[in-house]
Amino acid sequence: MTDPETATGPLAFAASFPPEERFAATAAEIAARLAAGAGCVSSVTEEIRGAVAVAFRGALAAAGSNGLTIEMTLRTTDGAFDADLTCGHAAVLHCSRPRSA
Repeated sequence: MTDPETATGPLAFAASFPPEERFAATAAEIAARLAAGAGCVSSVTEEIRGAVAVAFRGALAAAGSNGLTIEMTLRTTDGAFDADLTCGHAAVLHCSRPRSA
């Protein structure tokens, strides 16, 4: 991962997941690693990991058997790391946390 002291520029990442339980941990891990790489302290990183995992599992119910995908968007702003999950264009999670202590 990138050293937070040398990280420059904005970060933007997007992924689509099929509505399957096995991808909840993957989505949460990606979000946590990118948050850490963006300079978030470990407590914030773990909070983001948990929020994404819980929201992903909640989105599974919304997706049902409709074939909807679960979309995850991660991005940084000047001082924050944002994680968003949607399912069928409905917001499931918006989590914004500071990038540094």
